[in-house]
Amino acid sequence: MALEEIKKKFGGKWKLDRSENFEDFLKEVGANVVMRKLAATSSPEMTISVEGDVIKIVIKSLVMTREENIKLGEEYESEMRGVKLSNVMVYEDGKLKIKSDPITSGYKAQQLDRDVVDGELVQVIKCGDVVCTRIFKKIE
Repeated sequence: MALEEIKKKFGGKWKLDRSENFEDFLKEVGANVVMRKLAATSSPEMTISVEGDVIKIVIKSLVMTREENIKLGEEYESEMRGVKLSNVMVYEDGKLKIKSDPITSGYKAQQLDRDVVDGELVQVIKCGDVVCTRIFKKIE
C-alpha cells in the first residue's frame, strides 16, 4: 500500500530548481571548499522509482552519480566522499524520511525528509543546527 503511494507521489525524474543553505550544509558535514563550490553550482537530477519492494533513488550531478536501492524500515549502508553512513528510510506522514548515522567517526548524524508540495519535490536536510532545503521540479 505505502509503496504504491510512494510510486504515485514521488515516482519520476526531478531536477533541482532552487536551494537554501546547501553550502552551509556541506560545510557542516565536512565537505572541503572545492567540493562545496562544485556541488553548489550543480543542478542534479533525481530519479525515484519503485521496483517490487525496493525504492530506487538515482542522483546524477556534475560531481557524482549515486544510486540507492532501499527497502522501507531496513538498515542499509551508504558512502559519500569517504564517509560511511548507516541509514534507515521510513514513510511517515506522506514523507520519505531517511535518518543517517555516521559509521566513520568524527561526523554528524543527518536527517533527510522528502515530500511533494504543490507539484514540487521538497527535500529538507538537517545536520547539527544547519537546515538545508532543496526544491526539485518534475521533468518526466
